[in-house]
Amino acid sequence: MSLLSNDELQRFGKPFLCELYRRAMGIVGRHSNKYRIFSAIGVNLSGGGERQVTDEIVQFLRLNRYIRTFEDSEDIALSDDRLDDTRRICEGASPLTTMSPP
Repeated sequence: MSLLSNDELQRFGKPFLCELYRRAMGIVGRHSNKYRIFSAIGVNLSGGGERQVTDEIVQFLRLNRYIRTFEDSEDIALSDDRLDDTRRICEGASPLTTMSPP
């Protein structure tokens, strides 16, 4: 069961992505811990659920090719696929966009 609506994924996804972008300094090869990124964006959830919410945000950003995940790891990294889009989103006022299904 999902804890976040599509609107919430958009709302939390952008600061999450931009915090990763800031920490990686725009470099694709730099890995960060997804739970530390979530903690850094300052979302306070009543009743816990931080790990599930983090995982939902990561899945949303991965499916839309903004980030990469690594098997058996809590690390994530920026994706080559949408690095230019990420730069525009985080350095400007562009919104997150979702990918069309294949």
